[in-house]
Amino acid sequence: MKYSLNKVKSAKGDLQGFFNRLILEPIFDRSTWFIANFTNLTANHLSFIGFIFGVASAISFFTQHFIFGAVFFEIMNLFDTFDGRIARLKNISSKFGTYVDWYLGFYMTFIISFGLLWGLYAKFGDLNIWPYGILLYFLLIIRFVEGNVVGFITGGAENYKKTVNTGETNSLLSKIRRFFIKLGLREPFNMTDNQHVIFFIMPITGWYYGLYWVMVIGITLHVLVWFFNYRALLKNIT
Repeated sequence: MKYSLNKVKSAKGDLQGFFNRLILEPIFDRSTWFIANFTNLTANHLSFIGFIFGVASAISFFTQHFIFGAVFFEIMNLFDTFDGRIARLKNISSKFGTYVDWYLGFYMTFIISFGLLWGLYAKFGDLNIWPYGILLYFLLIIRFVEGNVVGFITGGAENYKKTVNTGETNSLLSKIRRFFIKLGLREPFNMTDNQHVIFFIMPITGWYYGLYWVMVIGITLHVLVWFFNYRALLKNIT
């Protein structure tokens, strides 16, 4: 066997979201092991397969099949994780592959969000769904791009990771991150966990209103923490 399970496990990213690490980790490890040893799928192949399931999720939400939409979203998430792990495992990562991963992820967030909003509007007939949904989507996009923005500010993602994780800044975000890094987790209200709540837990449970406000308040607070962390980083850099 070319790739052992232990070697596959070593190819995972340094940090994972709570949902992925605490619930889906065994599936990630064993599925990646199978893909690496018994298929010729590349990271880009896996990205596009995930995109197909993302479209299926959006269509399911759009047609008010919310359970199917939630399940297809999680399958998309699996393939979105497989592509990065296969790339690291086989040492075939590329700038184009990274671009494809981020590009598809960015637009899938929009497509699935629109499908879910339309499905909820068709089910409940409440026009308030649209402004509430657009607000939540706006906050999601801020969370999606803020890491890239600060990467430009600090001279690259790796440099930013170093400044935050090694204690070169003593901002609130740095303290929060260092605490969770010890556990192998991203900070609370990271982008991945936000999407799990919105596109899986909400449709499965039907608890839209309560979880909606948890997301809005949580993401807003997180964005404010990031903003003040930027200020701390800029002071150190300049």
